[in-house]
Amino acid sequence: VTLNPQTISKEKPADLYFASFGFIADFNRYFFEGEIIRLGVEPYFENVTLNSIAPGIGSLSRIGDSLAYMLTGGYRFKTVTLHLTWSERQFYQSIPSIPQVANLTELERHSWSIGGRWDFHSNMAFKTELTVAKDGSPAITKKLFGHFLENTILSIGVDYIF
Repeated sequence: VTLNPQTISKEKPADLYFASFGFIADFNRYFFEGEIIRLGVEPYFENVTLNSIAPGIGSLSRIGDSLAYMLTGGYRFKTVTLHLTWSERQFYQSIPSIPQVANLTELERHSWSIGGRWDFHSNMAFKTELTVAKDGSPAITKKLFGHFLENTILSIGVDYIF
């Protein structure tokens, strides 16, 4: 996203804000974590172009709040840890150049992840995670992109701590 530098100035300041609250409850073998994140821009930017991301969409008349939250829980079996995570993200915007979403107020994204970690060495771990993410506002994304947004992602990696 490219911001027009004339949009942000001393005459027309924008307030950016970030707030986060989280918790961790660790009981040796099992654990729970959660977090809520809020990010926002006020007043809304004007003339934010999306041409670098999606040519032809035009400009956003506003970029507003974003809210994300997640809950995760897991269990440790000596060197193996398994976890399950649920997350949701909501963000608010409108695109006046597309009549179907000119008055759009909210988009949502939901995901579930299941993963594992195996500490096979004192400073190395094998990690894998399967995430399924679905759009929570399918009618809007069908109008925008011509199809629903659903993804399944498998991540595999090795962490090395030196």
